[in-house]
Amino acid sequence: MNPRFAVVLIPLLLPPAVAAGSSSSAVEPYRVIEGIASAAWGDPHPALGGGSPIRLTVLDAQGVRHAFVLPPGSPALDFEPGLIQGRRMRVLVDPRRGAGAEPAGVLVLEKAPPGALELDGSQPWISLLCKFANVAAEPKPLSYFTQMFANSPGRLDHYWRELSYNIIDVVGSGAYGWVVLPSDHTVYVPTPGSGCLDGDPNNDADLDLLFTDCTGVADPFIDFSMGGTATGYAGINLMFNGDLDGCAWGGSKWATLDGISKAWRSTWEPPWGYEDVAPLAHEMGHGFGLPHSNNWDNDGWPYDNAWDVMSDAWSNTMSDPTYGLLGKHTIAYHKNLLAWFTAGEVWTPPFNGVFSIVVSDHALPTALGYRMAKLPIPTTTRYWTLETRDRTGTYDGNLPGHAVVVHEIYTSRPEDAWCYETTPFSASCNGPNAMWTAGETFQDPTAGRLIAARVDAPTADGFALTIWYGVPTTALFLDGFETGDTTRWSAAQP
Repeated sequence: MNPRFAVVLIPLLLPPAVAAGSSSSAVEPYRVIEGIASAAWGDPHPALGGGSPIRLTVLDAQGVRHAFVLPPGSPALDFEPGLIQGRRMRVLVDPRRGAGAEPAGVLVLEKAPPGALELDGSQPWISLLCKFANVAAEPKPLSYFTQMFANSPGRLDHYWRELSYNIIDVVGSGAYGWVVLPSDHTVYVPTPGSGCLDGDPNNDADLDLLFTDCTGVADPFIDFSMGGTATGYAGINLMFNGDLDGCAWGGSKWATLDGISKAWRSTWEPPWGYEDVAPLAHEMGHGFGLPHSNNWDNDGWPYDNAWDVMSDAWSNTMSDPTYGLLGKHTIAYHKNLLAWFTAGEVWTPPFNGVFSIVVSDHALPTALGYRMAKLPIPTTTRYWTLETRDRTGTYDGNLPGHAVVVHEIYTSRPEDAWCYETTPFSASCNGPNAMWTAGETFQDPTAGRLIAARVDAPTADGFALTIWYGVPTTALFLDGFETGDTTRWSAAQP
């Protein structure tokens, strides 16, 4: 059973007495915190390197917020942050590790319902421009932020419409500011420009205080309920006029604003997080619940998949003279999580055999073939996805090339999707060994697995593929001779 989708306890090297529930003195340092969870991904500026920490916040029954930092690779991070937003969680805390440190264990109390990340309709965001009390700079004028959400190429309403095939938009988004925070810069960020990667929670930006104070000073002028609607704004972008802790952050924050209590999709942006729109698109993706993707080199750095705005948002991008680097499309797996593909647009083998299919470039507004192929790996919870990408549209025009791109999906790791590549690896899964073109065959690398896909030829909007599933690549025919069903006879060249 996938632990991210179930009630699950994750103990982390607890002393035997603690694990056994003993009342001995060994238990005394530990305490349990239970409440409503929210989480945010930290994304460092590319110049800093490093992985992605997670900030987990639990609001207890007394209204006290408890924040924890889960460093990259933390054993406690065996849950999907996008699926615990606003749900109940229990955290086992060892005070000897220090306030805000990595939890000793986590219990997810509420299972996310099927389709929890499905997204449609208008998703308006309000951008709040907040100045630290002792920092006078206003890096961009208010008009920059209001126009950022327009429905024209290079702007975010146009961007999310194109990615979702007009299933979502951000109509109704707005911006307000600049407003002045009640405290100086270092009250919120101990060492501006660094801290999010050093493993010491005392050096991290105080995301809770930043959210509380920024929304607080704006609240007299902003109706977060949007006139008393049931859900109000879909999300809040907090735009600051100085560096945070070396990271931009995206996820959610549980709060009550203008009578609405919910996990508000949220981003926390230093100036470099909005001077180029690509990192802002990345953080908004986290607000929508999307995780990172990764490449195949297993280096723990989730920013080296050139095909995905939720990984490498900085490379192989298009640019705009006003808004800098633009977000590219996200990968097919993520679009399917958000239910932007219909069931008929995702192909899965109906039985073992040889199949001929067309997979279209999913960045295009319409598809003559499938938008994604999904190939389950027998006896596991993993599967492969095949997608076509090309230098097309407003946002994908600078991708590495025209190819079929393969990802392995395994939802029990921090990045569900890993871009597959044979050795030698390229820097960002952007080399020839990660791009399957006409005449090339992807083969599951594990011996004995009968899964392969050959790229036969380009089509008007993608590639024609031959899929061998559960049969060797020497197989010539689809199932049909065995069953007598001649409607399924189709010769395929090995």
